[in-house]
Amino acid sequence: MGATIGLSALILIAGLIGFLFWRQRKIFDDIGQFYKDNKLFYRETSPVEHPFIYTDIRPICTQGHLLPDMPFTFILGSRSEGAGQTRILHTYIGVFIPDHPKLNDIWLSSWQKKVAERGDNWAKHSGMEPIEKNWGLMGAPEDLPIVAKRINNGILISWIGLHIRKTFEARLDELKATL
Repeated sequence: MGATIGLSALILIAGLIGFLFWRQRKIFDDIGQFYKDNKLFYRETSPVEHPFIYTDIRPICTQGHLLPDMPFTFILGSRSEGAGQTRILHTYIGVFIPDHPKLNDIWLSSWQKKVAERGDNWAKHSGMEPIEKNWGLMGAPEDLPIVAKRINNGILISWIGLHIRKTFEARLDELKATL
């Protein structure tokens, strides 16, 4: 009886480990397919020195086109804080678009208002005052950007978000819908 329980536990653990490897591989494959579908190519340097405000983030950049006449840089970054069991990984997504006629002050203002809607200190990085909100324990919704500002002859919009295809597509789709 004990051997059967031990064997069952071993099979369960091996199955769980196998599932985790499969899931991680699927996430990486989905991200790779996202880059291919959006024709994004690696860019060695970021067009913005600190796209997520923190100086300890080394951004990973790719470039492509949001519209046929609108190039952009897709930026990812992450930083951890704390140690041991209290360690937290923060992940960020950003888009830098060089100056374009469609990106006027009214367009940018609508994005800056979304930053202010977060109701937190991120608003000051976009030159806005936060709108008082109480989002509860989970904080502001993921679709509200943390930065929206003119910088380096272009516009930077950044969000807090998981580095998964679903989140990447949601942020780009939302951005494209405003163009």
